[in-house]
Amino acid sequence: MPENKMIKAPIVDGAVFFAAGNNAMDTVLEQIRTKTETIVYDPKTKDGRAAIVSIAREVSSVKAAIEKTGRAELARIKASVRPIEANVKKWADSMNEIRDDVRQPVTEIEQAEKKLIADEIEASQEQAERRQAELDRREARAKAKQQELEQRERELAIKEKAEKGAAERAKQATERAKGEAKAKADRAKAAADRKIQAAIDAQKAAEKRAKDAKANAQRQADQAAESARVAAEQAAAAERRKAAEDEKDRLAEERLKARAREIAAADETHKAQVRAAAVRDFNLRLGSDNIGPVLVALIEHKQIKDVTINF
Repeated sequence: MPENKMIKAPIVDGAVFFAAGNNAMDTVLEQIRTKTETIVYDPKTKDGRAAIVSIAREVSSVKAAIEKTGRAELARIKASVRPIEANVKKWADSMNEIRDDVRQPVTEIEQAEKKLIADEIEASQEQAERRQAELDRREARAKAKQQELEQRERELAIKEKAEKGAAERAKQATERAKGEAKAKADRAKAAADRKIQAAIDAQKAAEKRAKDAKANAQRQADQAAESARVAAEQAAAAERRKAAEDEKDRLAEERLKARAREIAAADETHKAQVRAAAVRDFNLRLGSDNIGPVLVALIEHKQIKDVTINF
């Protein structure tokens, strides 16, 4: 069973290590995987099983240590986004309220116009109903008058039959009475027909006005609906433009952050290369493989006076 750890956690920056497009994580994973694959213990023996379990714990420990840096960076990013989300919602709600307040006078006028049109239609319908009722009453009176005339004609016929042998003058008088009565009835009927036709014409005119008013109301409603649709489409287009601009800004910011990370990574790589070269040089000059890293660390932390490393 090994005394020293075989799988060690490298010191990493979570923002750089887990950044998209950065292959540092893949490199470390490949190194750990290769390391574990080259370690061979016999699982059939007690020591071999203990060694395998120990290495598995080391892998879990390395995993947890590096994952902790990533989780911390993720929490930091989420915390920085929350105020922006709150301000975006506040902006949208406030703008909707301002829009509704600005449009309120027009909304009130539209509602008043719709009520006025509805009242006019209702008044026209009531007037048409009253005229129809009056027409029905007149028609009933004309019918009653006609029945009365017919009754008189029947009575005259009975009287004529009873007085068949009367004088010619009585007959002529009766005929004149009948003629006059008939003429009067014809005149009454013609007058009634004219009144009925006038009432029918008035009803048709009222119905036409009501129909025109309804059509006008429908046109206004259609125009209002079309205006609302156009406004909604314009608002949606504005939202899409804004979303596209926000996405463009976000991508630009991501590119800047990625570039900054690339520069930082390149700088770190350069420093690592310079350190490695210095270590090799010290080891070569001093004939030792262990003194080089110590001297480079002391120089880099300014522990050796008047000696520096130029990166």
